[in-house]
Amino acid sequence: MRIKILGGATAPPCPNGGPPMNTKSNRVKVIKTPGGKLTYQYVKKRGTVPKCGDCKIELPGIKASRPKQRMTMTKRLKTVSRTYGGSRCAKC
Repeated sequence: MRIKILGGATAPPCPNGGPPMNTKSNRVKVIKTPGGKLTYQYVKKRGTVPKCGDCKIELPGIKASRPKQRMTMTKRLKTVSRTYGGSRCAKC
């Protein structure tokens, strides 16, 4: 994803020493610092809410997170107090 800045200039392929590939995990956003300079800020991928294994709707009561975040989350953030709480919805 190339970002146009300052009169049509595009972002360099390797901002701030990051990996030089134009991939989903290497997205950048141009931000203005308090000093007035334009710099790059790496954008993390958004997490997804787990889905019901049967009907594929998003499970209510469980926060969206990335897999690495989910490993460090406590059990109460990953489930709800019901049989098959973090795996199936209440209707299934």
